[in-house]
Amino acid sequence: MCFASLNPTFLKVALRELCILVGLMVRLTRFELTRVLSARSLQLSLGAPPLVKRTSELSMLQVAEKELNQKVLPLSVLRKFPNGNIKRIELF
Repeated sequence: MCFASLNPTFLKVALRELCILVGLMVRLTRFELTRVLSARSLQLSLGAPPLVKRTSELSMLQVAEKELNQKVLPLSVLRKFPNGNIKRIELF
């Protein structure tokens, strides 16, 4: 079977489920978490539409945290290792 002919969304979901089964789900470091939340907060403050239902009393940071918790952020983190390997961590 050729993987190029499969739907990319299907591949992402299948890969994520495989990672959960094998136990390879990664946890963001505090620095990566801060970077992701601050970048998304900046996007929201510059007029980007929120991806979750927003109430008026929430700050931009709280909206970004809510988006991260609901796993709807279209962002990824590139983690670089000393040996030159780069690991891409999707936040979906």
